[in-house]
Amino acid sequence: MLKNLLVLLLALSLIGCTTMRAVDTAAPRAIQDNVDVGDIVRVALTSGPVYELTVKQVTPTFLVGVDRDGKSWKVTAAQIKDLSVKKTSGLKTTGLVFVLGILAAVGLAVFGAYTLTHSN
Repeated sequence: MLKNLLVLLLALSLIGCTTMRAVDTAAPRAIQDNVDVGDIVRVALTSGPVYELTVKQVTPTFLVGVDRDGKSWKVTAAQIKDLSVKKTSGLKTTGLVFVLGILAAVGLAVFGAYTLTHSN
């Protein structure tokens, strides 16, 4: 049982807590300073469409990404209305795993105490 609990906690720590962070694209070099190759971004264009892309290339003035269907998109800074980048928070993930570990230890202690007192 303890082994299963450890496997669960390890799996949760690998998942990570992610959040979308807005990027102010009006600032010079904002795209290049806040977006990395491999990041997942949500791009809302001034023309209306919104895309979720996996970034393949980043420059100060544009980014190139691939959508879920495998289609490649080149988006210039001038075309972007809103840009958000999905980032993993190590602190949130560590906190979650720590709290779950404490809850699991308390649960095991209560279960063990109950089992010992009701073993007759």
